[in-house]
Amino acid sequence: MVYYTLSENPAPATYLINKSEFVVRGARVTSVEAAKKFIDACHKEFWNATHNCSAYLLGERKQQQKADDDGEPSGTAGMPILNTINAHGLTDTVIVVTRYFGGIKLGASGLIRAYAHATDIFLKQNEIIACTPFQPVVTNFSYNYLGCIENILRRQNIRIADKQYGESVSFHLLVAPPLVSNLQNQLQELTSGTCQITVTPEITYIDIPVQKGSTNHA
Repeated sequence: MVYYTLSENPAPATYLINKSEFVVRGARVTSVEAAKKFIDACHKEFWNATHNCSAYLLGERKQQQKADDDGEPSGTAGMPILNTINAHGLTDTVIVVTRYFGGIKLGASGLIRAYAHATDIFLKQNEIIACTPFQPVVTNFSYNYLGCIENILRRQNIRIADKQYGESVSFHLLVAPPLVSNLQNQLQELTSGTCQITVTPEITYIDIPVQKGSTNHA
């Protein structure tokens, strides 16, 4: 299952409306403790702000999530931030929106729109990462099949993590899980069953950047 999150060290974003300034910061996190640590750090750094509202989503299936209004009217800050993260299809993400009140009240509906829009600006200006699952596969085969096997891997865009050349050839592959069985069959058929194939059951995830502002993965 592919899931999406922020890239490392995303840039802050700023949104101004009716003299109130909303400054958005976020991070990629993989635990509740890391999310809380980021939120606490923002509270300490921007202690003089009117509000430091926050939300986070965690887990491949977004199993853990929390929103905090930090003194804004209930449901007007944390939930709009959380809903916007979710609308972008992200997880393992924490966002803090710092508000400096400018003297003009926005009202409940205005606050909801402001926090959601500020979060949306931040997510659209920063790179999103697709955390993509791959299954490690090690193949060992005769040099006679080198060219043909390289062609099979190239046609299917299968990643070769390592190549070793000794008495025989050994390729360390990263294969999308749904393709593993078919690849095994192809290699065994090509080599008349002489290709040695070892499939590691543990899935490994690789970060693949996707276009900024894309919400097609939601």
